[in-house]
Amino acid sequence: MNLTKLSEQEKLAWLRLIRSENIGPATFEALMRFYEKPSDVLNDLPHWLNKNNSKKTIKICSEKMALEEIENTEKLGARIIFSCEEDYPEQLRRIKSAPPVLTILGNKRLLQTDGVAFVGARNASLNGKNLTRRLAFDCVQANINVISGMALGIDGAAHEGALSAKSLNAGTIAVLGCGIDVVYPVENQDIYNQIKENGLLVSEFSLQTRPSASNFPRRNRLISGLSLATLVVEAKEKSGSLITAEFAKEQGRLVMAVPGSPLDDRSAVPNALLKSGAVFIESSKDILNAISDLNANKNDFSLCEQVEERTTYCLPDEEQIKSARQLIERELSANPVSEDELSRQLDMPVMIVGAVLLELELSGRLQRHANGRVSLVYDGTSHVLSENLDWMED
Repeated sequence: MNLTKLSEQEKLAWLRLIRSENIGPATFEALMRFYEKPSDVLNDLPHWLNKNNSKKTIKICSEKMALEEIENTEKLGARIIFSCEEDYPEQLRRIKSAPPVLTILGNKRLLQTDGVAFVGARNASLNGKNLTRRLAFDCVQANINVISGMALGIDGAAHEGALSAKSLNAGTIAVLGCGIDVVYPVENQDIYNQIKENGLLVSEFSLQTRPSASNFPRRNRLISGLSLATLVVEAKEKSGSLITAEFAKEQGRLVMAVPGSPLDDRSAVPNALLKSGAVFIESSKDILNAISDLNANKNDFSLCEQVEERTTYCLPDEEQIKSARQLIERELSANPVSEDELSRQLDMPVMIVGAVLLELELSGRLQRHANGRVSLVYDGTSHVLSENLDWMED
């Protein structure tokens, strides 16, 4: 992506676009393929909605609401950073459908330090929490951030261990599934306060956003996206920790796991990950060696590849889209398929495929899934997240 210093007016337009109803990170990214500036997108959104006889409307965030968010963020002592700006964390910028804006509160310098994600069960065992605290402490002492989601159990233990360490260059980052001014769960009020003073709170959601089930997969992709590696300590099957590990794999990040007894259902996910090639972790030395190996082999590690500069396509004319629409719709179904695969199968330019898919999405007939895949919607509902995954918080 091209790094840009946005004017105050363009920052406002950027924020208005991502805060508009039914515009998520994937839709934002798709729209910005065809426009130089977000203000141009806002002006042209009716063009997309009028196509394909769409009955769907998109409520554009007003300038007043965006200005209020900026003002209230500043009053809180927080700030908003944009994905095209230099302060935005480089590792997160590399993931598919990275959040166009982040709200941060605390020590922003932590965004430029390598980190490890710690995830696991809310109902973690005493041994699991004690081990997590020790591993997190050692990571921060070794100048490696500890990144987690401020949930109960393993998350909370990771933050506690990190907060007890002393380092000038590292600390703990809590990624929230709610607004940065919302404490969730309330039992972690003290941890929240400590992180605000000595670490960093991060959210892609607007202020006062309450936690909801659909927010947590988005939070999980940020936890792994900010990290060089993701460590799973304890987690049951079909848990949020497994989702985070899957995101880490898709993002080209390392997955690590602590083994556990097969008699404990909280060992199901880490043991399964170890069977599929995750790095075996018994001590902090194992984590530090794994990170050291990553840094020593940066030329081979996908995280360290150059970020592609954003390419702005010319909008295809209506005749081009009209002739392509029927072919593309015929290839789509309820089964997700990637945009690149559609382009190859139909021998059709990416810009035309992208325009038709965007048109279908904005009309409520297409939903986006993880890893850049799309599918048709048959139940009349639209899906505004960049991932479509079952959710459990732990």
